[in-house]
Formats: sequence, structure tokens, C-alpha cells
Amino acid sequence: MAEVRLSADGELALAEGERMAADLNVAIESVEFLLAGALSVLREEGRPGLPEPRALENALRAVHGEGSTPLSDRVMPAPNLRQALNMTAGALRAEGGTTIDALIIARGMIASGEVNPAFWEDLGLSGEELAGRLEG
Repeated sequence: MAEVRLSADGELALAEGERMAADLNVAIESVEFLLAGALSVLREEGRPGLPEPRALENALRAVHGEGSTPLSDRVMPAPNLRQALNMTAGALRAEGGTTIDALIIARGMIASGEVNPAFWEDLGLSGEELAGRLEG
């Protein structure tokens, strides 16, 4: 069985999610951060119809708040993030794919069912609506 790897924009999505968590002084990176990171990368690549950076930041803040003390250590992935990534990699492998990119990450985080409903509410966009925008 082929090993699953990250593409360059998949690595950027991971780094962007981690950066977003650090910017809010949140030590644990959850699914919402990785989804927002992937959406940011896809938006930068020119994919239309995706939320503005400020909207993503506000939705993250609605779910996770903002720490008052700057972080002294690296942001760590939450168990739900690891579970969602493993599920995404497994689904990709089952389809015969080997490369996880930002689009696959975004789709996988939405499909995981792990995104906090408050994220969708604050974003003003459901997971289904966002998934539809990623299809086009």
C-alpha cells in the first residue's frame, strides 16, 4: 500500500492552521483551525466563494476565544484533529490516492463531523454550503 503524503499546499494548510492558533494564543489546534488554514490557502490560490480571512478569524474566536498570555511552546494538535486527519488519509487511500492537499484537508475536516457548530454559526455558512463551494 502506498504511503500518504502531504503536498506543498497541504503543508501550508497545516502551518497556517497552527499559525492561526498561535495568533489567538490557543495552545491546542483543533479541527476548526486546520479547516480555516486550508480555506486560507485555497483562497490564496484563487478559489472563489471562500470566507474572508477576518470571517475565519472571528469564527475561530467564537469557538476558542483568545488567550491573554502569549504561548511559550508550540501549538499541539488536538485529538479530534488527529482523528479527522487519519479519517481523511484513510478515505484518500481507499480511493487510491496518495497525496493530501489543502482541498482534501478542507473536505476532510468538513466531512469529519468534528467542526463545532458555533464555527458554522459565526461564519454564517453551513458545512454543506461550504462543501458545495469547494466542489465548484
